[in-house]
Amino acid sequence: MQYSILKRRKIRALVIIGILLMLLYVKNLLERQTFRSISNTFTEVYNDRLVVEGYIFQISENLFQIQKLIDHCNIDYDYSKVINEIASNEKSILEIIADFEATNLTEQEATYLTDFKKNHRD
Repeated sequence: MQYSILKRRKIRALVIIGILLMLLYVKNLLERQTFRSISNTFTEVYNDRLVVEGYIFQISENLFQIQKLIDHCNIDYDYSKVINEIASNEKSILEIIADFEATNLTEQEATYLTDFKKNHRD
């Protein structure tokens, strides 16, 4: 009789320990999922906000280079070089715009980008 009570207690203890281990495992899975979600959110913020700032700076830099080429164009200068450099800067701007469009834009940003693309093509 003493043996059966001891056996029941051991079985009960094993069941309780098993349940506790299962709960710890489930909690660990939930924390991993939450961590992945937070990590994805930070990645999206980085890609969609901070990287976009770099795109805007690069576009501005290319536009400045184009303006500089136009302003410093002398009569005696070979215009074919200037045209090639301007075309290269415009191609770079279009590539940046394509990358910029791939990010998650707000409605206002999408409107500004559409307007910029229209102005850039004209």
